[in-house]
Amino acid sequence: MTITGFRISADAPSLMAGTSMRLRAVAEFDDGSMPDVTDAATWSVSSTALATIDNRGALVTTTKSPGGIVVVTAALQGKTATVTITIPKPVDCVFTANAGDATVSSFVVGADGKLALAGTASAGATAAPRAVVVAASRSTLYSLNPGNDTISMFTIDDTCKLSAPTPTATPGLHPSLAALSRDGSYLIVADDDGAVATYQLDTAGALTKVLQASTAAGPRAVTMHPNGKHFYVTTASDGKVWPFLLRDDGTFSANGAALAT
Repeated sequence: MTITGFRISADAPSLMAGTSMRLRAVAEFDDGSMPDVTDAATWSVSSTALATIDNRGALVTTTKSPGGIVVVTAALQGKTATVTITIPKPVDCVFTANAGDATVSSFVVGADGKLALAGTASAGATAAPRAVVVAASRSTLYSLNPGNDTISMFTIDDTCKLSAPTPTATPGLHPSLAALSRDGSYLIVADDDGAVATYQLDTAGALTKVLQASTAAGPRAVTMHPNGKHFYVTTASDGKVWPFLLRDDGTFSANGAALAT
């Protein structure tokens, strides 16, 4: 059979930095058939500084992409097809947790550093969000909600606005503070009662608890070490810093004795 036509199918004409989209290659043969030939095609992109693509058509934009246009090419049996994907220029955003009215506000940062309100989203009627954390992809935000023992996941659009949240229940944990692991794979969460837990982030940003342990009550900060292997929790009830070792699988353990501040 001879290929008479060849094209690339994309779900959308644009893709935010730090996100992914599956492209499909479709061939038209002289017998009228139009099979999916994604896995048989050879894929390439015009700029690996903006995006990469694997041999199954999975296009991934770089986390720190400055924005621009990337041309994706598929080749099969001497035929080529291209599609142009726009990567919007990243917008600097700032987010605040508002416990009083159970919302999260988003702001656009102007070139002069001034803020403009982009929108406000509910974290849940009784959430009382205490803090927010933005994922490494910059496309997902988590609010820590001790009011109803949940962590709400929001999608951030390219204008800093937030989607309706998807809550994750945290039984036995009143999440109030958190930090992201250096590789962006885990969320380290602390609550007012002294519990510390790690949650794994999947490719869609959904959370799965890995491990939970206890420190003294009243955590006031969770901080990651630059090496990505250690984190520290400061507690108010005893005025100490608790050092922890974070393993590659998201489990953790005490890394020496807690020290007075």
